[in-house]
Amino acid sequence: MIAHRTVLDYLRSISNPKLRDQYVALHEANPFYNSVCAGAQHHHWWLGGLADHVGEMIEFCLEMLHWQGADLRNITEDDIIIACYLHDFAKIWTYTPLTDFERGANPEKYFPRQQFMRRPGVSFDIVDEESQTLLYLARNGIIPTEQQWSAVLFAEGGWSAANFDYGRTSYTSETVMSSNPLAVLVHMADLFSSQVLGKRLKA
Repeated sequence: MIAHRTVLDYLRSISNPKLRDQYVALHEANPFYNSVCAGAQHHHWWLGGLADHVGEMIEFCLEMLHWQGADLRNITEDDIIIACYLHDFAKIWTYTPLTDFERGANPEKYFPRQQFMRRPGVSFDIVDEESQTLLYLARNGIIPTEQQWSAVLFAEGGWSAANFDYGRTSYTSETVMSSNPLAVLVHMADLFSSQVLGKRLKA
């Protein structure tokens, strides 16, 4: 499945006019979102991989919403677009294009097809990626709903830091999937896009 609409197309389809304008402005202020990878070595590693990944997720979720509408009646298309859009937003700060100099200096470190590397000095050691994203949104006057932000935090399931607390699953991780269908939906889309679609060679 290749997404048939761009991320910007989806953002422009948000039904709330104020939110639509805010998210479109946010996206246009961060053009690297359209070119950065989703994962430098793991999935959607190519130029524009993040946008491909998010577009696939949104399309998957919208198809599920239309198919299982009765069970997902409290989820809107806006919720899906926003949660998917934000779930990996911090990748714009995480990666930078891999230069010939870096590849030559560390030839064993990088895959032959790799096009991005972790940005030097970015370790999110004061706040994590999701907190950085939320702070950035707040500075731009955007406040996601609890349902949307829950989906961002827990979309990655067992890989999400929010799932663990003192060596065990956190209290919220034990309840979120039964309490927030949006988190389940975004989690499913993230897995399908990253583990199935995102590991193919880009045609």
